[in-house]
Order: sequence, then C-alpha cells, then structure tokens
Amino acid sequence: MDDRLNKLEDNLSELSKEVVELKALLSTGLQKVSNNFAAIIKEVGIINNKIDLANKNIETLKGNTDGGFEVVGLKLDNLSDEISKIGAVTNYDEQYKNLEGLN
Repeated sequence: MDDRLNKLEDNLSELSKEVVELKALLSTGLQKVSNNFAAIIKEVGIINNKIDLANKNIETLKGNTDGGFEVVGLKLDNLSDEISKIGAVTNYDEQYKNLEGLN
C-alpha cells in the first residue's frame, strides 16, 4: 500500500509541475496576444489619422481650386480688355477689312 501511495504522490507531483508549466505557457501566450492587439490598435489609429489628414488636404485643395478659378476668370476678363485695347490702337479690324476687300 505504501508503494501505491508513493506512486500516487509522484504522479501528483509530476502533474503539479506540468500544470505550473502549462500556466506559464498560457500566460506567455496571452501576453503575446495582448501585445498583438495593442500593436494592431496603434496601427489602425495611425491609419485613421492619415485618412483624416488626407481628407483635410482634399477639402483644402477643393477650396483652393474654387478660389483659383475665380481669379483665373478675372484675369481672362482683364486680358480680353487688354487685347481689345491693343486691337483699337493697331487698327487691326480696319486692316483686316481692307485685306478682305482685296480678294
């Protein structure tokens, strides 16, 4: 009977060691999973910040483009006025009509 009790005690001791090792492995594994989730959350946050910045840049460009077209329109009007003034000074219209009359 003592022999059987000694074997049971040895088995129990061995089982206890294996449970402690298993606990350590589980703890390490769970810590790695936790670290991976933290890294993923950090990367997703960085991606969200970049998307927000890109959206702000797009909105800024959109606003600048509209204003730019207004300025271009004013410049074209001024350019048309200047071309008309040049035409009036050089009498281009009259010269063109004279040239057409020669044909």
